[in-house]
Amino acid sequence: MSLKSKMDYKDVITLNENLTLNDALNEMNNSGINVLIVTNKHGKPIGLVTKEDIIKARSNGISMSEHIDSIMRKTIITITGKEDPLELLNLMIRNNLDYLVVVNDKGIVNGIISINDIFKTVKKMAKVND
Repeated sequence: MSLKSKMDYKDVITLNENLTLNDALNEMNNSGINVLIVTNKHGKPIGLVTKEDIIKARSNGISMSEHIDSIMRKTIITITGKEDPLELLNLMIRNNLDYLVVVNDKGIVNGIISINDIFKTVKKMAKVND
């Protein structure tokens, strides 16, 4: 059973790698989200950054004028949204990831899914199968 048939992934805001931590934090505050996907000039995902990452960087003395690629999480895994939720959960646990990036067939970002979203989906699936 595919992820898309069980749940919708979340829309996400993408920012170019050359924008600053201040730009990212402003975007998060304006949109009410806590995670952004960092993309290259072709719109392909190359990392992600959370509000927590920015706050930690700031507390460690990193300037808010630094580019987001200097602190982004570079280990990301992209998915199509057609995968089985249980397989995705195992993938995230094995790779110690909080998020997976959903892309289209051209590798352009379509959304994001958190490990909590997948836990909820797997839990719902287990109840249906009882």
